[in-house]
Amino acid sequence: MMEKQWSLRESVAALVAGRVTSRELVMRSLARIEECDAAVGAFLLVDTEGALRAAAESDRRWTEGLPLSPLDGIPFAVKDNFCAKGLKTTCASRFLEDYVSPHDATAVSLLKGAGCVLMGKLNMDEFAMGSSTRSSALGLTRNPWDVSRVPGGSSGGSAAAVAAGEVPFALGTDTGGSVRQPASFCGVVGLKPTYGVISRYGVASFASSMDAVGVVTPSVEDAALVLECLAVRDPLDATSRSHPAPQFIRDTDQGVEGLRIGVLSEFAEAACSPRVQALLRQGIDQLVLAGAEARGASLPRPDQALLCYCALSAVEAASNLARYDGVRYGRTANGSTPMERASNSRGKYFGHEVKSRILLGTALLTDDMRESHYRPARHIREQVSEAFRALFASYDLIIGPTTPTGAFGMDERLTDLQMREMDLCTVYANLAGLPAITVPAGLDENGMPLGLQLIAPSFREELLFRGGRVLENALWRKGEGHARGL
Repeated sequence: MMEKQWSLRESVAALVAGRVTSRELVMRSLARIEECDAAVGAFLLVDTEGALRAAAESDRRWTEGLPLSPLDGIPFAVKDNFCAKGLKTTCASRFLEDYVSPHDATAVSLLKGAGCVLMGKLNMDEFAMGSSTRSSALGLTRNPWDVSRVPGGSSGGSAAAVAAGEVPFALGTDTGGSVRQPASFCGVVGLKPTYGVISRYGVASFASSMDAVGVVTPSVEDAALVLECLAVRDPLDATSRSHPAPQFIRDTDQGVEGLRIGVLSEFAEAACSPRVQALLRQGIDQLVLAGAEARGASLPRPDQALLCYCALSAVEAASNLARYDGVRYGRTANGSTPMERASNSRGKYFGHEVKSRILLGTALLTDDMRESHYRPARHIREQVSEAFRALFASYDLIIGPTTPTGAFGMDERLTDLQMREMDLCTVYANLAGLPAITVPAGLDENGMPLGLQLIAPSFREELLFRGGRVLENALWRKGEGHARGL
């Protein structure tokens, strides 16, 4: 049996009361990594020396009565597309296998500034392109509930580390569901805030207009606590946006009395398993029992949303990854000219998934395909965004499944279409830049976790926490349990 996932709030309370030290929390994290990460494979790098040094500094501050924040001394880890000064930032790619970052990403800097202790870097799909973490060039990550199954992706290491109790929280990135999908597969909470609420400075880009820094935690309340630390306007990020001062913790227990819940037919009728559809009905019933009103709703052209996301993200990926040429960035292969070296470097060090998306994105910008595919995809995205704006004139939250099924097998070969469909319910929030959360809510027929997703209007993350807390308490904490695969 796996030990219970950490409660971030309980750890904070213990630090404040002096019942535990930061060093003890870090040692617990290191012991858990030593115990189970050989099987789970969540970490690409563990910074033992740096973590113990930071813990000692935190304990000194607590002794002197000068903690930097309530989170001072709490361990955490980040997906390996976040820069962290003095540590490798590989994006799980052979292209950046030896790259050491000279600075911290803003999100990492904010957490360090609050006194949090960075434990290391977590595995991911290469350059965040994938839904299983199997495209990592640097190792496999497995689902802590059942190590014969995938953890999801692309933030599979982040979800697996939290589910396995290795750290109390982790950061990931979410471009089309890459925090929410693995969180659902691993039975933890995954939050994607409004686009621009958390700075992306120092985070390697995939599709810049949809990328969002996300948070993975054991509970909704823990996610609110972390977001309060990270929701800061950053002048270093041109997409960072001003927003109301966060008071998320205060709002988590307000309930859903009087809230209007929209049930999208596109979600309810998606290619979801019968168990997922049954769980969605249970979630709706629980929100209604808690005082919310639930009604059906619809979006235009649901069949095109996933294709729209695939096209736009591929175009942006091709642009963002053009800098990795073996000359300016990344490892260099042999070649007699700069062009030949660049071509050889990209061919040798990029993996199959990254190459395929670069090729697709480049093709979509050719004269023949720009008008027939790329511009229509942009138009569909505008329609989706406008439809959500209209919906939120009548609804406070949208509910749906997070994934069509639970986690699939490590050795199970899915088609490209089946892999893309893992993002079927999550891409909407990225296309429209909306905040969304997945909450563990039940188990599938194989005993694997399933999540339910809530989407809120821009900058209304507190509604996610209110609704998520109700679902969590009603569906998950009544005995579904915790990861039992190790």
